[in-house]
Amino acid sequence: MNAALACFEGPGKADEDVAIRWRGELDDDAAGETRTRSITRGELRARADAAANALSIRGWGEDARVAIILPFTAECVAIYLGVVLAGAAAVCVADSFSSEEIKTRLEIGRADVVITMDVVARAGSALPLYAKVASAAGRDVPTYCDFLRVAYAQGMVTGMEFQPVVMPSSKPTAVLFSSGTTGAPKAIPWDHSAPLHGVSDGRLHMDIKHGDVVSWPTNLGWMMGSWLIYQLANGACLGVYEGAPTTRGFCDFVSDANVTHLGLVPSIVSSWRKSGAFDANRHDWSAHLRAFALTGEASSPTDVLWLASRVRGYVAPVLEYCGGTELASGYALSAVVLPNAPSCFSSASLGGSFALLNDEGEETNDEEDVNVIGEVAVRTPFIGSSTSLLNGDNRATYYDGMPRSVVNGAPLRRHGDRFERLRGGFYRAHGRTDDTFNLGGIKTSSVEIERACDRAAAAANAGAETAAVAVPPIGGGPDRLWIVLVPLFEGEEEKTKDAAREEALVKLFNDAIKRALNPLFKVHRVLLEPGGLPRNASNKILRRTLRAKCADVQARDAKTTPRAKL
Repeated sequence: MNAALACFEGPGKADEDVAIRWRGELDDDAAGETRTRSITRGELRARADAAANALSIRGWGEDARVAIILPFTAECVAIYLGVVLAGAAAVCVADSFSSEEIKTRLEIGRADVVITMDVVARAGSALPLYAKVASAAGRDVPTYCDFLRVAYAQGMVTGMEFQPVVMPSSKPTAVLFSSGTTGAPKAIPWDHSAPLHGVSDGRLHMDIKHGDVVSWPTNLGWMMGSWLIYQLANGACLGVYEGAPTTRGFCDFVSDANVTHLGLVPSIVSSWRKSGAFDANRHDWSAHLRAFALTGEASSPTDVLWLASRVRGYVAPVLEYCGGTELASGYALSAVVLPNAPSCFSSASLGGSFALLNDEGEETNDEEDVNVIGEVAVRTPFIGSSTSLLNGDNRATYYDGMPRSVVNGAPLRRHGDRFERLRGGFYRAHGRTDDTFNLGGIKTSSVEIERACDRAAAAANAGAETAAVAVPPIGGGPDRLWIVLVPLFEGEEEKTKDAAREEALVKLFNDAIKRALNPLFKVHRVLLEPGGLPRNASNKILRRTLRAKCADVQARDAKTTPRAKL
């Protein structure tokens, strides 16, 4: 099989159907219909064929690893599908990562070639990308800018149809990365069957079908990038905005593109509420929008209710979607046909199920044990779940030490989320049980953040050790990053009670994280722990203890001297 063919062939897919509607933020000031452009399914196939031909001619066809480091654009979609058609695997890396983080992923993903672009236009600025990527790739891995344009200009691919490479379903179509608890990102191959579960989630839970326009601000470095591309298999059109989704320009695009399904990271909703970018009077989506969906981090019930109230006549629940890169889909979802409570999940993914384990590691009863909080374990078999890791042992990572399910006797798969089962069949997320967390919809490892902050603290003579903790705001919502710092000198704790001193530490760590990891990760507060970090007998940091302490400080500050950040 070849998974990319499902995006072009099958019932209800015609070449003349619109496949992508897109706009760049530089088009926001253009007049009328010229702001939003489109390409048909036939035109997208021609571009994907061109990419596949160009790769194959250069020797990067079947079994090659082609790294794509691009913002999510119409060209990015065509190149990704071309890589899969050619029988290669797309090594998916977020363009926002630092050069060092890109280098790590290129090495782990064993990339043969890199496709990127010169600069990325954001908020009126041109952010260099090629220089950062070329530095990461080094001399041994060729790096190409404007890959499709150059291929067309050289006359290599014009009018050439490509015969897709049909291969065993176990062959990889992509390599995606998920932060590991030890710091090194896990490299997870997606085979040709992996997208099937995500396609099913879109069709059966979200009612994505032929004629719909699905927009979900994302990136290939996040699993939702691949997930969104494969909604073409449901006959949908992709709505792609090449710019910041927190702006009025993006909301205008949703109107102009007649988006029917809008997926968001909850942080975007919070930003809209504060900035007024989404104005219900200016942005009347009532005639076309059928469903909102949220994923990537915990949402706030207040934000969810606000979002639903902005669209006149909106009747569907605001869909929650929770899964993982290693599952290639969601395991806990909402559905357009089921009632839902704000910020809750109403069902397991159709075709799969999950269990909650108590503190003794035992499976709780799905029907009888309510108001129970436990660790999520995915019941197997689960279509789309990983069967191997490029840089690790899949069995040891997800199965060793796990019990068998009392439901079907099959091994339970470790996941790491912490859920609460509520009455009425609903579930609510309670963060992670391991040393990873989601910031702005991006899963990251506390170890990676601590490594950057430890170096910064040592260089500035500010502290001996740091711990990264994810803390939800009062009232719920997306986690915010707190850094717990062990000071070098006695009395330093008193200094941080000065707002200017804490702001200096926040800036120190933000700058360090921006250089070493990702500028999208933001430190919210710094808390000093002069007595040292709490640890268990095996020297593991007790993050739950630190999280509770940070939450207590947050609550106390809110009662006494409310701060703008809280």
